[in-house]
Amino acid sequence: MGTLGLLATTFYTFPPWFFFVFAGAPLVDRTQRKPTIEGVLGLITAVVVGAILDLTVFLGKAVIFPSEVVGLKQLNAISLGWVMLSLLLLQRFKLKIIPLILLGVGFGSIRYFLGF
Repeated sequence: MGTLGLLATTFYTFPPWFFFVFAGAPLVDRTQRKPTIEGVLGLITAVVVGAILDLTVFLGKAVIFPSEVVGLKQLNAISLGWVMLSLLLLQRFKLKIIPLILLGVGFGSIRYFLGF
């Protein structure tokens, strides 16, 4: 059921936004270099960055502290280690996102099947 939930969430989250981007692209092209529109788009960009940051903190806390209590005893060291390794692979070794996602799937699968 988890896989079905993941597929449904992915389907209802991403395709509508791709449609909005493709449908709105010609409009954005026509409104470039207009100060009012640039100001509005700047505000929208700031809101999107803030929403992504908020979601990152919310989901990161749930992964690193799965018991919903923040404390050293509740810290999931394996998840924290994977987050740090992922950041290292992205920043230092310039690993692309798709290979990192595939590594994450592999790591998560191994962790699941070994029962960690």
